[in-house]
Amino acid sequence: MYYYGCLFYGWGSSLGIGGGNLGMKSSHLAPAVQFGLWFFAFMLLESFVNSSFVALLGAEAVNAAYSVGIICTASGLLAFGLAHAKHKAWCKSLVPAAAVVCSAAAIGMAYAHHTFPLAVFSCVALLACGFVGGKAHLGIALEYGEGPTCGRMIGAAAGCAVCVQFLVQNFTQGQIPTLACILASMVVLLLHARRRHSDLPTHVASDMWARTWPSDPADRHRHGIFLVVSAAILTVIFSLNDAVVVALDASGSMTLFSGIRLYYALGLVVAGCLFDLTPRPSFTFSTVAVQMLAVLVPYFLGTPEWYSLNMALFYFYGGFYVVFITAEFVAFSGQMSNSALWAGLGRTTRSYVTGLSVIPISLLYAAFGVISLVALGIALNMALLAVCALDALLLTRYRLPEQQASTCGDQKAAVSDFDERNLEQFAQELGLTDREREVLSLMVTTEDENQKMANDLDISRRTLQRHIAHVYEKAGVQSRIGLYKVVVAYAAAQRG
Repeated sequence: MYYYGCLFYGWGSSLGIGGGNLGMKSSHLAPAVQFGLWFFAFMLLESFVNSSFVALLGAEAVNAAYSVGIICTASGLLAFGLAHAKHKAWCKSLVPAAAVVCSAAAIGMAYAHHTFPLAVFSCVALLACGFVGGKAHLGIALEYGEGPTCGRMIGAAAGCAVCVQFLVQNFTQGQIPTLACILASMVVLLLHARRRHSDLPTHVASDMWARTWPSDPADRHRHGIFLVVSAAILTVIFSLNDAVVVALDASGSMTLFSGIRLYYALGLVVAGCLFDLTPRPSFTFSTVAVQMLAVLVPYFLGTPEWYSLNMALFYFYGGFYVVFITAEFVAFSGQMSNSALWAGLGRTTRSYVTGLSVIPISLLYAAFGVISLVALGIALNMALLAVCALDALLLTRYRLPEQQASTCGDQKAAVSDFDERNLEQFAQELGLTDREREVLSLMVTTEDENQKMANDLDISRRTLQRHIAHVYEKAGVQSRIGLYKVVVAYAAAQRG
């Protein structure tokens, strides 16, 4: 386990998530590492459940087990989000308990030799794992949600988890190593869950063109609905192939954990970089474009000469899919009142839709063959394009004018929209303290990240977070770009 931990951390550093490359200290990597550990434990647990049912009931039982298990995971994620909205302190105290329950249930699975106890232990383990996953998603939302490294952190963490899973699945024998890795991951997550942390976001948006959210609450909810619908359609498209691949793996016709699976890690890392480096609509349509290639995968899975190429494609576009359902919701969660629910809502949607669609897709495949999956995939891609286009039009209404967007990081351009006198008057009208006024100035005249602002003000990062939260509350905004817009509007009113 020490070897796997070193590999996980080292590979993350090589991908640019180390302190030097992103200006972050190692302690700020903790949410990404915790998300990666949870993702690693979840994938192993999911595989453990499937293989246990195959050993007990045969390959024909795998899709039913997979379907019920994934629904249990979704229920755990949803339970965390709903509980956090009502009783934050109570919810946090349940996370360590959920990690213990997940570990105990996983051990029970290893010793269950009958269908009923295996089903009970599997459902409990995945339900508890989902609850812990809600905390992991909230952690990355608070640390990286609107920051410029959100996609890379998620992609690198999940990519590392896939690589370590590949080592465990291919270079160990029996259930014991898999169970040991699940337990070790849960222990680390349990220990972190016991630490106190702030619920204030530690990053605010600096990429003001790429991540501009609707200022109207009704439009924010419309954007949220578009995200959920997009995630649901993407999930069905992915499940068209996933259901077939899981069944083939259970029957022994192929293996999910061969070297080709490393293309999954590659897809995660590439998608994470694109999420950070391109405007949101560009990443969305890039994801859709990659998904369009997915409709051909089931058609060629049974063809030996095309098998490897298509499995590589299956895993690669799977990386784009996972980054979409994670990073898009994590980045947007800070705009909604229940950020804990929205941070994990992409994976919750994925899990529920997968659980409800796996068996119907398997029946469709059995009745009409791969051509039915290809036809359905094409229709779903057209629907997905329509949804994404509507969402892009909605977000276009809230982008900054081109001149402001391209120069918002330029001090001189900012001064042309407002000056020090405007800031002083604005701060006085809001009733900001002297320190909050200094924070306001840095937030709207620079693109500095939180740590740099904290260093300039000679205060701690946590203290800065509190000041930012107070400024947001007094200004009636929820993001850095919202604050910038309010200041520009105030200055324009003063001039008028």
